[in-house]
Amino acid sequence: MKKVLLRLLPVFIVSFVLSFMMIIYEPTLLFISSFEDFWFTFGMMLKMNIVLFLIAFILLSLFGIGLYYLGKKINKEWIINIYLILLSSGFLFFYIQGNYFSSKLPILDGSPIEWGSFKLESIISVLLVIFALGLNIVLYKKKKDIYNKIVSYIAVIIFVLLLTGLIPSIIKNKSALNSTVKCTSSLENINKLSSNKNFLILVVDMLDSRTFAKVLKEENKEDLFKDFTYYPDTLSAYSYTRESIPFMMSGKWYELDGEYSDYYNDSFDNSPLLKRLRKEDYDINIYEQDMQWTSKKCLDVNNMNMSSYKVSLFSFAKQESKYLIFKYFPYPLKRFSKILTMNFNSIRENTFEADNKVVFNTLDDIELQDNNYFQFIHIDGGHYPWNMDENFNIVENSTYEDKIKASIKVIDKYLTRIKDSGQYDNTAIIVLADHGTNGWEYTGRQNPSLYIKGINEHHDSMIISDKKVSQVDLVDSIYDDLLDGKTSEELLKDIGTDRVRRHLWYKDMTYDKYFEQTTDGNAWDTDNLKNTGTIYERK
Repeated sequence: MKKVLLRLLPVFIVSFVLSFMMIIYEPTLLFISSFEDFWFTFGMMLKMNIVLFLIAFILLSLFGIGLYYLGKKINKEWIINIYLILLSSGFLFFYIQGNYFSSKLPILDGSPIEWGSFKLESIISVLLVIFALGLNIVLYKKKKDIYNKIVSYIAVIIFVLLLTGLIPSIIKNKSALNSTVKCTSSLENINKLSSNKNFLILVVDMLDSRTFAKVLKEENKEDLFKDFTYYPDTLSAYSYTRESIPFMMSGKWYELDGEYSDYYNDSFDNSPLLKRLRKEDYDINIYEQDMQWTSKKCLDVNNMNMSSYKVSLFSFAKQESKYLIFKYFPYPLKRFSKILTMNFNSIRENTFEADNKVVFNTLDDIELQDNNYFQFIHIDGGHYPWNMDENFNIVENSTYEDKIKASIKVIDKYLTRIKDSGQYDNTAIIVLADHGTNGWEYTGRQNPSLYIKGINEHHDSMIISDKKVSQVDLVDSIYDDLLDGKTSEELLKDIGTDRVRRHLWYKDMTYDKYFEQTTDGNAWDTDNLKNTGTIYERK
């Protein structure tokens, strides 16, 4: 038995370190670097990964044991040597590829990845495979007697290197270790309305104002907003969703002055809108897929909970494996990860999912109640990936306009069921976007859609306002005026034509430097957005 263990020891060592690198080391680094993007805690993640690590280690080891005894039985002992060569080669490749050649990987922000453009990286990946395999073959042939020791020592050295990188990262990011379960939106009450008063906000992500208006006209769907006022000259506070959603709740700017998580919690905890709604006995319901709220105050929202959720190990492993393939596999194989974002939200049951098709199928006949009712829903809308046609089919050659058409179907159903319920007149409705878009450009995202209907408001056709609106106005005046019973025609009376509006811009998903811009012109005129010279940087 001792002889067998010594023979298989290199297999056990390499299997252990390989499993550790892929299932403990990498997910831990990912979590502590971006824990705000995940709904689960570090402890929950670690428990899942320890189980997956043990499964991977045991399976790799058992496969080696099986091959060893198979070789003994048929007198082909070289079988276990080939397995060790392949295992060590794969481990060496994954280590080099994942830790030294991953800096140019595309950002997982939902945009489609053109893997064909990574030609140089693909060549390097193939050469790395050849190098790792060739090195192990040469070592085996030249140093056959000590090959087992060599690969064992290499694995142990790499294990030490991984630990020396992981431990300081954990120490530096203690806030990630202490992260709490985020509040989560269930589907409860999503199809309810009040027979008294309703206040509804539908956020349709990345819905550029002028593009949406153009598609509405082309599709003859402008009557959807017949009783609304359309504000084409609306300037967003930010270019991205991350800050826009809490800003819509608070009207408070985030200038990298403190932790984003503190800003997010404060925006919801002390939201002037939510405070007034509570004061007027509204049942409050917020449907947000990527909720970052960790304060227990979220439990005052009817459809929110802070349960840890029972998640199947298989579902968790499936999502995590997409990322591991994306980072560690050769470039020609990375496309098979089919990853665009880190979508761990989909593995929970009975939670709100922002996908247009899912929302469309979730919307149903309205159930009435006596209490006043508030609803905030944030859906994917026109957000990339632009892979959806107008009938919610996933297609490869779709466009932004096609996804807008799918969004229109959701909006149509959303509004129609309100009318069918008989509660349209006693309902104030805001349909808006968090930001606009300009193709794949980082600039030109500052002109979101904004449509507003007040209680008992009817028009012969949609009104188009020329007011220079800012998302600041949502909290400062629009919400209160609508709750006071004003129509959209009565809103924003004090806005002048010479108004200067503010916008904070940053490139991509870096989150460490914001540039202040102002404009005295139209919101869609990107060229008129001027940098003030004020730059906010993370301290």
